Amino acid sequence: MTDPSCSSAESECELALVLDQLNERIQAGDFADLDAEIAKFPAFAQELRTLLPAMQLMCDWAVSVAASGSSASTSTVVPDTSLTSRALGDFRIIREIGRGGMGVVYEAQQLSLGRRVALKILPMAAFFDERQLRRFKNEAQAAASLQHANIVRVHGVGCERSVHYYAMDLIDGADLSTVIHDIHHAKQAFVSHDAETAPAARFSTERSGARHDFYRSVARLGIQTSEALQYAHDEGIIHRDIKPANLLLDRRHQIHIADFGLARATANDNLTLTGDLVGTLRYMSPEQIERDRPVDARTDVYSLGLTLYELVTGKPAFEAKSKTTLLRDIATKSPTALRKLDPHVPQDMVTIIDKAMAKDADDRYANARALANDLQAFLESRAIRARRSTQLDRIRRFSRRNPAMSLVLATAFALFALLAVASTTVAVNLSHEAKRQKLGLYARDMIAAGELAQDRKIVELQEKLLTWAPDPGAEDLRGPEWFHLWTYCSNDALIHAYDHELPVNCVEFVDNNHIVTGMFSNRAKLLSCRPGDANSEPVPFEMSSGELYGFTHDADADQLYMGDNGGNVCVWEMNLPNAPSITGSWKVLADGGNTQDVRHTALNSDRSFIAASGGCWDQGFVRVWKRDQQDPCLELTPATHACVAFAGQELLVSNLRSGELERFDTSTWTAKPNIPLGSFGTGVIKTDEKGELLVVTTYDRQADVDAWQIELWHTANWTRFWRFGLSAAPHGVYLSADGKTLAWGDEDGTAWIANVDATHDSVQVLMHQKLHPLRIRGISVSPDGTKLATASDDSFANVWDLRRLLQDTSSRMEFPDREYVAWDACFLGDSTQLVALMLRNRGVFVWDTGTGQVEEKISSTSVAENFSSLAHAPHSPIVVAAFGCWPEPEDKAAENRLVVWNTATDDTREIIVPAFARSVTSTAISPDGRWFAACTHYRGLLLLDLKTDERRFLDIPVKCVCFSADGTTMAVGGDEGVTRIFHCPDFQPIDEIRLDERLVDSIDISRDGRYVVGVGFDRQLVVYDRESQVRTFAKRLSGFPTRVRFSPDGQRILTAGLDGMVRLWLTETGDEVMHWKIASKAWPSGDFSTTGEAIAISGVNSATVFKAPRVDEIRQMSKTQLRTDACQAVSRVEW
Repeated sequence: MTDPSCSSAESECELALVLDQLNERIQAGDFADLDAEIAKFPAFAQELRTLLPAMQLMCDWAVSVAASGSSASTSTVVPDTSLTSRALGDFRIIREIGRGGMGVVYEAQQLSLGRRVALKILPMAAFFDERQLRRFKNEAQAAASLQHANIVRVHGVGCERSVHYYAMDLIDGADLSTVIHDIHHAKQAFVSHDAETAPAARFSTERSGARHDFYRSVARLGIQTSEALQYAHDEGIIHRDIKPANLLLDRRHQIHIADFGLARATANDNLTLTGDLVGTLRYMSPEQIERDRPVDARTDVYSLGLTLYELVTGKPAFEAKSKTTLLRDIATKSPTALRKLDPHVPQDMVTIIDKAMAKDADDRYANARALANDLQAFLESRAIRARRSTQLDRIRRFSRRNPAMSLVLATAFALFALLAVASTTVAVNLSHEAKRQKLGLYARDMIAAGELAQDRKIVELQEKLLTWAPDPGAEDLRGPEWFHLWTYCSNDALIHAYDHELPVNCVEFVDNNHIVTGMFSNRAKLLSCRPGDANSEPVPFEMSSGELYGFTHDADADQLYMGDNGGNVCVWEMNLPNAPSITGSWKVLADGGNTQDVRHTALNSDRSFIAASGGCWDQGFVRVWKRDQQDPCLELTPATHACVAFAGQELLVSNLRSGELERFDTSTWTAKPNIPLGSFGTGVIKTDEKGELLVVTTYDRQADVDAWQIELWHTANWTRFWRFGLSAAPHGVYLSADGKTLAWGDEDGTAWIANVDATHDSVQVLMHQKLHPLRIRGISVSPDGTKLATASDDSFANVWDLRRLLQDTSSRMEFPDREYVAWDACFLGDSTQLVALMLRNRGVFVWDTGTGQVEEKISSTSVAENFSSLAHAPHSPIVVAAFGCWPEPEDKAAENRLVVWNTATDDTREIIVPAFARSVTSTAISPDGRWFAACTHYRGLLLLDLKTDERRFLDIPVKCVCFSADGTTMAVGGDEGVTRIFHCPDFQPIDEIRLDERLVDSIDISRDGRYVVGVGFDRQLVVYDRESQVRTFAKRLSGFPTRVRFSPDGQRILTAGLDGMVRLWLTETGDEVMHWKIASKAWPSGDFSTTGEAIAISGVNSATVFKAPRVDEIRQMSKTQLRTDACQAVSRVEW
């Protein structure tokens, strides 16, 4: 009995042979008569009646199109109704633009609408293949159901004269396979603008120029394709044939996905028959070729990964020629590493493409959207979610792909190699992860400790810090931040710290061993300040309202005058050492109210008059009484936030909104001529006992910013003999009775002490130290000059040993002239005491933080000449100052100079260099002190041999430069976010890294050259590991960054920004461990000392050194010894 299936198969084969013979004859130009052919093959009469006319029609089209192709314009179409043989329904064929196994594509004109379309027609070979016909229809239906900007749209479907076709968008461009060939095989960048080369021209130009632009364009195309695929997947369509030929790139660099012939609805797979290999073999996923594995949306992710790989490298991921070899490679082999074919590919892009091409679908991106998100993160210089494959990952994937071989290997090495390697690797990974977690806890504790220090919670701070004091033999994670915070717990100069729980607004010594404090309440407190004596007597006195202000002590009468915010002025009879008592009070205003607070009080020299001032801004007041009378002698109201003082027979009144002092004769209380102080406004005023010396705080308005000064005047002739510029507003001014000691606190919590010699018009600033985290509101010096008392918003009133404070290292330097702007700072050589300060328009100065002395070393030659940048090398005596002109001089040929200073011999020499146009943006010196590098304001890198004066010039975009500590590597950051790495001393390029989206502003490289850290225009702090070629972390900064530096041991990173924030970060984890706030609206700069224990920061007209004393000694202490070392003099004052 004959098998029907065999008979059917034989019949189909015979029909195929007949059609092949007819096709050859028609192509050769012979005419095939239908009736004659039916007579020859009567068994196929029905098929021939359907297919033969269509075959003849398509042959006519080919001949007609070929004949007119040379004259067919791609920009205009002239209808030719005579060419009826080239019409198919509503469409007229113009030219063939592509063909493949699934059809022939023509450019055509839709006659009814007069528009250009692409017309896809089922090929002759598919006429008798039912599966190909179904797939052709499926393609049209799938594409028609999708409406996305990056998917080719279908406009119509039809069948005429047995020819199946559909019309779709005509994309003016080229497919990606053509683009890949052009950009990787063209000898030069394309300049043609025809439809085939225009997309490739842009790619080719980018690839031959700034390569990172090429990789960014690849990422953008990947994002477009991924988002379109995700849309299709969301609609239930899987493409299954993503490859370069099916991705069309138009002139606007927009991608369009075409050819959905193999697309499958996720709920229906009727097009896949048993044994089929669906897709283009070279781009198939492993699950597609293995047939029995499920195929889902991740197969499109895989094929897109292969396409991106080929776009980047110009080579297919799998290049085998034979089908058998190709199938084996897809199933078992990984493509050649991207960076072996193109070493410039950014590591993040390598990681993204590798993940997309993973053999196992579970190791790929879960969907196309996740791939698009990582590509977008790459574009925005953010951290990607994909992680670089580890050795364990590769072993795991190999085992899944080769289960039999893996079983053999596992059996053979189970007790030996595999166990050893696995256990070692796991142990290392666990150890590394455990350390990262520990560092994360350490960082969080340091931030919390900083807040405790800010709140002056010393006991809690001490316990938090002791947690990280290592046990013997354990790893010590402590860095400069820990030792800086420990200074709050251990300060030899601190005699006692009184915690008031609320901000303390005033403090006054009443004798050498007692202070009186007031805070925002209606109580005052008398406290002992003898060393070791924490007892304080309760004060049986409460004002009628709250918030005490304006303490004035009469030492001769042992009386204390004070005011409050209820308008009351009271005199307090101290009667020390007996309990204090109240002797009297005056009501300043009949209707006090909370706005009528008494802020300042003053006594004249013979104690016959008492003056008070206060109120709120324009509703302020000044009152003066004779001590034995209740009615005021003088009344000024309203006054503007005034302060009062007596000078001989005159009453002085300051005005916050006036740059003048008002004067009144105390014998007649008539006004005298005002004294102009030459400022916008005046603040606090104080006089000495005799009234011969006046201290006054003044301020000016500069670009809506208050610029404060403190001044000293002779009242005899009203001449000013000292003026000192401040970066923070002053508070709590103190002047001793003899006029020889001046003290004040400021907004930043810094206390200042100065020695005054009025006879010789000399003032020497003896000390300025940050004693509180918040502003100092009150300050006082004991009568014997041995103690200092400070009251702060941090709720503490502290008593200090002034002699020890004056011996401590100075931590901050302010310049008296506000025209001095600190532009840069660095430690000299191995010193943590000598700091070089670069002052704009002035030159280079050396600040001795031990003595507080500042000495000018390099001077600017003119006002027009600006200091631009300072370069130094740790452990080297060489310092180079680069000067330029700002603004840019009219003389474009103006030369600039470099000053080379040998700090060991104190010799200097000048080197004249070509004009830098505006200024030098960054400089660096190699560790051996030989090579000097200067970034010439985006115009190239100047390299100068300081021994031979040899000069080189690298014509690359630059903004910042640095050398590694071992001298083998130089890093140069510039525009376009690119950092270039050079080998030293031949300065050959060895690597290229993208750290920022647009501009790298500051850069540093670790001692061994492995890690590069950069900050830039996008406010990102990025650390890049050159060994593993990955970003270790990327952090968003709060302000525009101006400086970044590695600590000498590479464990910490310092950043400074225009928001005034200086931060310390852990290099390994990217966690912040410390921050300081300096003056805002500055251009801060910073530097580590060679030991990493001290940090110098410059900005505006000040410089600060954060240095913890006794670091080596404290590091060796046990927890028990640290507890003994910690300050135990903290007491809670109960109110």
